[in-house]
Amino acid sequence: MLAEQTAPSPSFRKLRRSGVLSVFDGQHSVRNWKDFEALFSALEAKPPRRRKRQQWLYRGEGNWDQELQTSLEKDAAQYRVPLSRLYHAKIKKGLIRRFKRENSRHAVHVPEQDDHVGWLSIMQHHGAPTRLLDITYSIYVALYFALWTYRPNGAAGLWCINYDWLSDAWDEVAPDGYHQEYDRDTSGRYLDLYKLVLRDRKSKVYPIAPYHFPERLVLQQSGFLLPLDVTKPFMANLASMPKDPVGRAGRRSFQNRVLKVRIKLATRDLEEVRYRLLRMNINNATLFPGLDGYAGSLRDRFPFQEQREGKAKGFN
Repeated sequence: MLAEQTAPSPSFRKLRRSGVLSVFDGQHSVRNWKDFEALFSALEAKPPRRRKRQQWLYRGEGNWDQELQTSLEKDAAQYRVPLSRLYHAKIKKGLIRRFKRENSRHAVHVPEQDDHVGWLSIMQHHGAPTRLLDITYSIYVALYFALWTYRPNGAAGLWCINYDWLSDAWDEVAPDGYHQEYDRDTSGRYLDLYKLVLRDRKSKVYPIAPYHFPERLVLQQSGFLLPLDVTKPFMANLASMPKDPVGRAGRRSFQNRVLKVRIKLATRDLEEVRYRLLRMNINNATLFPGLDGYAGSLRDRFPFQEQREGKAKGFN
């Protein structure tokens, strides 16, 4: 097991000092469903004099102290493999090669051999260590995952990343030829575009989605964030993005870029939030396809007497 992180990393402190990261703690914590709905309304309300809402990317973490880390980063820490050795030892390349050789026996859709993003997304879907970080466009789905193993009066974290800021930041630091290739590929498959991105190993974060979506990504309204320098932590890649970028449409102002919101619920409020998510049909069965997902969803019903007990005669 990984030890719980207690001291913020240098990258976390850098993000906070720069004003990119805002931490909502103390009186700004989410303590009940009303607080959560107020947060949702504040983030997703359509700003005055703007044609569209700002778009946000969300991720729920069950441990407040946990910073954003990819599964590759977590496994490297667990087995004491320095991030700086991941390219040198060809660990990542070897894992992908092994997965490709075995995948054809199990998958319906098999990506092209050079579709690196497609292979990474399938690996992530099945739980292999990759450099991708799962995010969701639904704040409710992120809340569900933040509370997956939550205990009353604990502290979970809800990360909120402003997609418009991240998109403008990427426009400013994109490698040569990126925008020309993006405009050229009108089909939206972006196979050559992603190859161009993956050749850039400077510290950056790129929002990405495969052309062929695994079913889980559709159900969870998900996508990925891709750190380009795999030899550095995800937070260091994020800290390298410009605070006030000039995007293709010019410079825009952002009140918030990255938010970390503390979730701290007492027993009664935790039950209320979980019940509301259940009634919104956000549970293990709807987020994970198949019988295994449905079996896991019975845990979502377990806390509620009327959900776990059958009728007097027979079983409902």
